[in-house]
Amino acid sequence: ISVISLIIITPAILEDLHKEIKPLLRLSIIFIGSLLIVINTNQLPKFDMGILNIILNNTIFQIFFFTFALVGVVNGQNLIDGTNGLSALTSLTIFFGVLFLGLTFKDQKIIFVCLTIISLNIGFLFLNFPYGKIFLGDSGSYFNGIIAGYLTIYIFGKYSDLPSWSAIII
Repeated sequence: ISVISLIIITPAILEDLHKEIKPLLRLSIIFIGSLLIVINTNQLPKFDMGILNIILNNTIFQIFFFTFALVGVVNGQNLIDGTNGLSALTSLTIFFGVLFLGLTFKDQKIIFVCLTIISLNIGFLFLNFPYGKIFLGDSGSYFNGIIAGYLTIYIFGKYSDLPSWSAIII
């Protein structure tokens, strides 16, 4: 996941360094990276929607659905980065939600990653308060989006007794 995340973040870092990267190329790299992340996830979450489960729980459908969802989360994080602190605060909300689930299931991997990302975002907000002189940038918001999306997919796939609608709420 770390290596694939670096592939996704590389164009964002170049963009943050004022190198012009075409949006379609960035989107394509995010899509390919998200697809690789979803394919390398051990177990994808299952849908619970009655008769539609036949279609929705098809492996190919799940791979494309979660790939598009991850692309949406990554781009959504980048979109809201333009407002002072909004991307970091949204990330905190997501990671606290996932941390709660990690603590509930005593999943050390989830707990460690969430606490690390929460600490980084709180540090960023502390240094950026109250005037909002800096933004996370494309690389920071992409990173938050990738990790938040992956952890959500991971925890809802690993613990199938969690209602899938809770992932949407997070």
